[in-house]
Parts: sequence; structure tokens; C-alpha cells
Amino acid sequence: MTRVDTGRHAIPLSSAGLQVLWILAIWWTGATANVDKLQILLVCALILCPVAYLVPADSLRCVRRCVVARWPGTGPGEVVFLSGLVIAVAGVYSIFQGVETLVAERSVYDASVVVARGGLGALLAQYGELYWLGIQHPPFVPWLNGTAMALFGESLLVIRLVSVAFGLGTVLTLYGFGRDLYGRAAGLTAALCFICFPYFFRLSAAASNDIQVTFFFLLTLWIAFRVRRDLSWGLAAVGGLALGLGILSKYPMVLVYPVLGYLFWTSDRGAARARLAFLVSVSVAIALAWLGLAFHIGIFQLQSGTLTGFSLSVAETIWGKWMFLEFATTRLPSALGVYSLPALIVGGVFVVTRPRDPNDRLLLVWSAVVFGFFSVTLPDSRYCLPAYPALALIMARGLDQLPQAKEKVLWLLLVECALA
Repeated sequence: MTRVDTGRHAIPLSSAGLQVLWILAIWWTGATANVDKLQILLVCALILCPVAYLVPADSLRCVRRCVVARWPGTGPGEVVFLSGLVIAVAGVYSIFQGVETLVAERSVYDASVVVARGGLGALLAQYGELYWLGIQHPPFVPWLNGTAMALFGESLLVIRLVSVAFGLGTVLTLYGFGRDLYGRAAGLTAALCFICFPYFFRLSAAASNDIQVTFFFLLTLWIAFRVRRDLSWGLAAVGGLALGLGILSKYPMVLVYPVLGYLFWTSDRGAARARLAFLVSVSVAIALAWLGLAFHIGIFQLQSGTLTGFSLSVAETIWGKWMFLEFATTRLPSALGVYSLPALIVGGVFVVTRPRDPNDRLLLVWSAVVFGFFSVTLPDSRYCLPAYPALALIMARGLDQLPQAKEKVLWLLLVECALA
């Protein structure tokens, strides 16, 4: 059996098998009390995964081409397909997802209500008194949520739908970035892999700031990549604005700076470096303006103390070490979906062994910076969400090397994500 034949069978079979074993492990360890639901998931996995595997790849490819076609007047069919999928699934999820199943949505809602009723001035006036916001986060997300609530009503669903819009933007940005890096097919594959991470829909349908910072992180890198090619000052300014808004959404956005440093270092033209430096300077000006305001309203010291304490969790507390162990063994596999691991491993091996491809190295730097930082500070799978697009691109790189397995793996990922 050739290596291609081995990959064609091994990857989808291991993906389906890992999903079944994961459900059995949850059942055996008693990690959930909802055994009836788990039994249904196990039966569905045992039925649907083999069906998705046994369907001929040519038939699956034909279905994809019919679904992802060029529709007159709508542009690329990939954009229409991805948009429809995200809006439909995340929209339903935003209605039925339980409150505070993943994040402190009630705290986000309370901060947004202050904006809806009194505007930005009211938010700043009581900033330090708002539990979720005052001790650790900047103001952009509650300000945006509150503005939406002022227009459409004070409802948790309204701000969940704001998150859905950012989720859709993230997927389409990943498609565009992947297309620029490796081609149109790779962009679509990466977008589908990203959608199939279970945490994507959970966080895109939650009143949080995780998907927002992921969108700005990805958008900043895409713009910076294009700035190196197009040498546009205007595009650099837009990139700086995106980076600045990302910092105003969540402070871990600053982790994009080392990745931009890699792009700066690998640029061989002085004009490209000048524009990247301008992009960074615009974002720094936005960040400094906020920090000055934070100092003025008296929350700078509170937030800096909180963030410093969080950053020492793994190094100085038993709780932090247990959190890292849980992150590595259960939370991260759950966030990515254990069924994604075979394709991720194949892609990771390919990217690591790829002879000096700068785009592949960009993915490694990107994922290493985010995961490396949170692994030694505050390991949580949702905090690492800005690196998930890099992992999706790595998966796409691996699947592109195994075209005979790619079609079945993508369909299996969609089926298994629906189960997860």
C-alpha cells in the first residue's frame, strides 16, 4: 500500500475512531452527568462517521462542487457557502446556548446595559465597579454591545448576534488570508477546519470578547501580509486601526506584535518595513490613548495588578499548575475536537519539515507565540482562540498533501463537529 493510500484511509479512520473513544472516555470517567445525551451522541457517532467514511470521495466532491458553486451576482460561491453556514448554525446556537455555560455572559451583559442606558460616559464613570470589565478588560466590546442594545433592545440575544457577526468576519478573513498564502482551495479548507473546532460556534454565539480579539488578530496579520506586497500607506493605517481596536477589545491582542516582528524581519524591502512600522505606530497611539484615559479614571493600577497576578498563576500557584494540566489533557482537545488531531498532526509535521517556506514559518511563529505565552501564564483554551486560525491553516497544508483523503476528512470533520 502506498503512502497516499495509507493517508487516504488512516486519517479519516483515526479521526472517526478518536471521536468515538473520546465519548467513551467521557462516559467512563463520569465527566458529565448527562448520560442520556452521551448515549445518543455515541450512537450517532457510530452510525454517521462510518457512513461519511464509506461514501465514495468522488460523490462527496460532487456534492461540494454543487453546494460551493459560483452563484450569479454573488461572487465566489465559497463566500456564500461559508456565510450561510456560519449565520445559520451560529444564529441557532445563539438562541439556545445556555447562559454562562462558557463565559461570564451576565457580567458582559451588565456592562453593556450601562452603555445602552447612559452611553460611554456612564460606562467610564463606573468602570472600576463593573466586576467583569473593571478589573481586567478594555472598553471596546461593551461599548459596541451597548450601542447595539440601544438600537435593537436590551437583550442577551442582541449582543450574542454581535459576536456572530465577528465570527462570520473571522471565517471570511481566514478564507481570504489562506487564499493569499496558499491559494483559493487552501483558503476554503482552512475556513472549514476552523469552523469545525467546537469552540468556534460556542464562542461566536456567546456574549464575550474572545471572537472579537480573534477577528482583529487575524485581520491585522492579513493586512500586514498584504502591506508587504502592495506597499500601501492607507492599508497600513487600516491595519493599525484594526490592531488598536483589538487591544481595546482584549489585552492579549498585544501578542500580535511578535508575529508582526517576524513579518518585519523577513521583509526584504525597506518600503515594506516602513509601512509595517507605520501600522505599529498607529496601534501604539491608540493603545497609549486608552492607557492614559485608564490612568485618569483610576483603573490603570487595578487592571495592571489583576493582569500581573494572572500572569503568575502557572509559575506561583498550585491552581495554575493544575489548570495547565487540565488545559493540555482535556480542555484544549475539547476545544479543537479530538477528531481534528490527525489532520493537525499531519499538517504540523509537513509545516515543520517544509524546507524554509516563509509562510509556513509564519504559521509556526503565530501559533507558538500565543500558545507559548498562555501555557506559562494563564492556560485556558478560549484565551488561545487567536491562534486557532493558524492551526486551521496548518491542517489545510497537511490535507493539501493528501488530496485522496482531503474530501472525506473535511466531511468527517463537519459531521463530527455537529456531534461535538
